[in-house]
Amino acid sequence: MIRTALLPSIYLLGNGRDETHAMQGPSLEEFEDLFNECVGQTLTDLVGSKGREALLDYFERHGRFGRDEILGHSGEFTILLSKAFGIGGITVERCIIMRLYSALNWDYKRTSQFDFKAQLEEARRRWEASRPTGV
Repeated sequence: MIRTALLPSIYLLGNGRDETHAMQGPSLEEFEDLFNECVGQTLTDLVGSKGREALLDYFERHGRFGRDEILGHSGEFTILLSKAFGIGGITVERCIIMRLYSALNWDYKRTSQFDFKAQLEEARRRWEASRPTGV
């Protein structure tokens, strides 16, 4: 089941976009928007909306990236999660990846060795590979 609340608007019927754009498939910007939504929703589920805002403010103050730039700074993001949650940061990372895979209607296979940055990069590659070429 696709969770339309998490999918970019390109997938939603009647979204007002022209068919040419829809035929080109999802853009990397849309992947980033979806990822940011997954981060926000995961944090909200774990610490509530006020806690999410506090964490995102903390990430902006202590990182060199804004709340909408996490994808490009995933290594630093994991360090900040670890500082904020301790060993639980890995669980938060896994929850974000699981939510992303669920939003994309992909199966997530849990492994004993979890690497947030590698999993995220794999999702991005898979997303780009799903885009039609030559359209």
